[in-house]
Amino acid sequence: MTVELDDVLKSGDIEEIVMGPGYTPDKQTEAAIVNHTHPATVITYDNSGSGLAANQTQAAIDEVVSGGGVIEYGATATGANAIEVDVNAMDWTGHAHAIGSALNITVNAIVYFSNDNGVVYKWMGQKGVTVGLGGSYVTLSTDYIALSVGSHNTLAGRSDADGHPTAAITGLDTALGLALHSDITGIAGAVKIANAVSLTQAAYDALTPDAATLYIIVG
Repeated sequence: MTVELDDVLKSGDIEEIVMGPGYTPDKQTEAAIVNHTHPATVITYDNSGSGLAANQTQAAIDEVVSGGGVIEYGATATGANAIEVDVNAMDWTGHAHAIGSALNITVNAIVYFSNDNGVVYKWMGQKGVTVGLGGSYVTLSTDYIALSVGSHNTLAGRSDADGHPTAAITGLDTALGLALHSDITGIAGAVKIANAVSLTQAAYDALTPDAATLYIIVG
């Protein structure tokens, strides 16, 4: 490739030209180094979301690249408190999307949080913030929506009245339908019947009767 110095100078954009060792007065080769210098103040760089300084080159490049599409990742906080409490207190150092000790939630990020309670939450809060230890935003319970429950013990409302319909348990309605109801309330000396059987007289005579069983003689 040949660079004509006169053409470059006529462009009007050059503030400083530094020639490398490949330059000679009558020839500019591929080895020639041409530096087009501008002060950093004229370069557009929006770091309001990331907090990255303009001289953090690799991080800035990564941010620009990630901005080209949606990124999706998970983050697990330590603790078994409310999810917002554990996320806010978490030191995210070492996480792939951490800036220092805080987790960076960019505008194009879909983030799933979890903690030791076994519930997975989707982040519904602000974007362009950092959360956790040293973060720019303190998360609230309303920033999360629960997507799944890893343990029945963490299921919200599991003890509420009518929270578990009997039809949801296979065979339970049938078993309850066959159950023998025995009410001895107010009957002195009565024994509650737990079982009922039908059998012949001969079969009955051959056994030792149980006070809690109702025997129906047939045949």
